[in-house]
Amino acid sequence: MTNFSLTPPLPVSAKQENQTKDNGTLNSCSIGYYTDIEWLVYILNCVACIFGLPGNGAVIWLLGFHMKRNPFTTYILNLAVADFGVLTLGILSAIRVFLVTNCRSLMLISVVRLLLFHLMFSISQFLLTLISMDRCVAVLFPIWYRCHRPEKLSTILCGSVWIFCFLIHGICCTLIVFKVFHGFTILFFVFLVNAVVSLPLITISALILFIRFCFKSQQHRRRKLLKAILLTLFFYLFLACPLNVMYIMFFHPLSPYDRNSPTNINLFYVGYLCASVNSFVNPLIYFLVGRKKKGLCAENLRLILQRVFKQEEEVYGEELQLSVQTQLPA
Repeated sequence: MTNFSLTPPLPVSAKQENQTKDNGTLNSCSIGYYTDIEWLVYILNCVACIFGLPGNGAVIWLLGFHMKRNPFTTYILNLAVADFGVLTLGILSAIRVFLVTNCRSLMLISVVRLLLFHLMFSISQFLLTLISMDRCVAVLFPIWYRCHRPEKLSTILCGSVWIFCFLIHGICCTLIVFKVFHGFTILFFVFLVNAVVSLPLITISALILFIRFCFKSQQHRRRKLLKAILLTLFFYLFLACPLNVMYIMFFHPLSPYDRNSPTNINLFYVGYLCASVNSFVNPLIYFLVGRKKKGLCAENLRLILQRVFKQEEEVYGEELQLSVQTQLPA
């Protein structure tokens, strides 16, 4: 029988295995057996998804329909859409676990759901890569960024990321359906591309922005946009990278690790939880950075987002002016 499950193997009790062998039916369903740690991780994943969906939905609604977009908020809007997809598929995964775990009629649906999760997760990583590189260019080359940057560059790059990721995952799905590669093997190459492209660029960009942030004056440090981007990149490095690393370690064709061991299975659950938390935390960062520290009154979310992203033009206008002044002869 072909195993369509692409998720890490689940621990099943001996009694359940015997019942499955005795029944011998393809459509038999049984309730899965999980440890306390696994249930805790699934519950936390549900909580992260439930609280993250409204935040990303609000960002999509406000940036998409109620605020004037600039080149940078185009990236943020696309990132919110990808994170919304990650959280939606994450909560569908958790709901399926609570309902039934070994129903063979749902295996194909699980494959599609998991591939879509990896698709959105990959898109989110590539968009964060574009965001980090965009900020570095704006900081290091303010004159070019202000005067010569193509107007539609953000839209073109975001569209290219979506098309590229859809093509890659479409090819993966085709290879799995025609049994050219096993699902685990092909997903190893997908996560390898994610790690090789995104991780070095985001790490270098985060370091550059952090160094520039540290050497700026106290007034420049108050800029909310740079704070939000730095926090978003650092959370990516700590929350999104583990899942990439685990897929590369455990599903390498020559990997010496036993991915069926309970410890490694639990690590995968934690990795998926971290991926969901990474998608949940971005709108929270915008809110915490953009809100006024004085007073506890509730603020309009639109005003908070404007406070974070409206500085796009004025901030780099100042950078341009400062760069011109430094190049003038004394």
